Amino acid sequence: MRKVTKQLGWIFGAILGQLLLNNLPVQAVSLNRVDQISQLFVFGDSLVDDGNLYELTGGQFPSSEDGYYQGRFSNGRVFVEDLPDDLRINGYGRSTLTYNSDNNYAIAGAGTTYNYFLENDLGLDHQINHFLSGQFPVSAQALNQTVSTPSVDENALYLIAAGANDYLPYDNQCNFSYDENEAGAVINIVTQNLAQSVTQLSNAGARNFAVTGLADLSIAPEYAGCSQEKREFLKNISLQHNLILEAALQVLEEQQGIDVTFLDLNNILQRSIQNFSNTHDACMAHPQECTNPDQYLFWDEVHLTAQAHTILAQQAVESYRERNGQEASIPEPDLILGLFVVVGLGKFLKR
Repeated sequence: MRKVTKQLGWIFGAILGQLLLNNLPVQAVSLNRVDQISQLFVFGDSLVDDGNLYELTGGQFPSSEDGYYQGRFSNGRVFVEDLPDDLRINGYGRSTLTYNSDNNYAIAGAGTTYNYFLENDLGLDHQINHFLSGQFPVSAQALNQTVSTPSVDENALYLIAAGANDYLPYDNQCNFSYDENEAGAVINIVTQNLAQSVTQLSNAGARNFAVTGLADLSIAPEYAGCSQEKREFLKNISLQHNLILEAALQVLEEQQGIDVTFLDLNNILQRSIQNFSNTHDACMAHPQECTNPDQYLFWDEVHLTAQAHTILAQQAVESYRERNGQEASIPEPDLILGLFVVVGLGKFLKR
């Protein structure tokens, strides 16, 4: 009975959160949209790292001998490398828009404030600070002037993809560094950190953002051996994270006068499942069977194949198109308080 009650708590919280998203009063807002993106800047973890961790480890990790492609956690390019071309082809980028690896600050293993691979502070917040520290106007530097606010390209698209590493179990048996009573607080902290990163960039002049949610973390082959209860716990964390983060980003749009496209990785992957004949196994773990990696969703135990990344780039452009083709309406700020209550209520029902 206690197990059923716990699950009902999570389910109730998720349903109530969705009801709040759909039914609370909305307020129209005029956004500063840019249909001609000048360049792409990337911050985050292994989903978007194009080789930064590989460079930091002297080419040791991830190793090409283990099947990884040129420092990516995949067998090919990651989706942000295709995104500029896809945006330009679909009319959202300038003719000069192309992928620039120098604009990618992502480091595999990054959480919002910590790096779990490197066991240091090279998390998302460090990446944002590192980027902003180099954005002061050159003329001001030459004149030795003190400039309090960096000057960033307001026509660029700033993509943030992080958060998963803050939740993942520390082993393949789904043992967590937090328990079910602490999950709500962890989700609040992680989503607040992500919102703070957007705010920090916005305060420096950024106006256009794409922020990824979480895929269902429980479907990764790494956790296939976990109990059903623990996998449900991981799945519900992903759902709660997405609900709260999307609502927080909507509020930031109004407060900051910015445009934020929420990339719902969970829905994107669900819509893309039919493109793969194997969605449960890690391709590289079965090299003799993996003669066609494009049929696999996962390359290793937690990371996607290059084909999945290609589809993800296409779907990200579709999300951007849908977002920028609609009238913007956003919830009142009270929505955030309501959703934080949802998490707390879910914890209460689990007891």
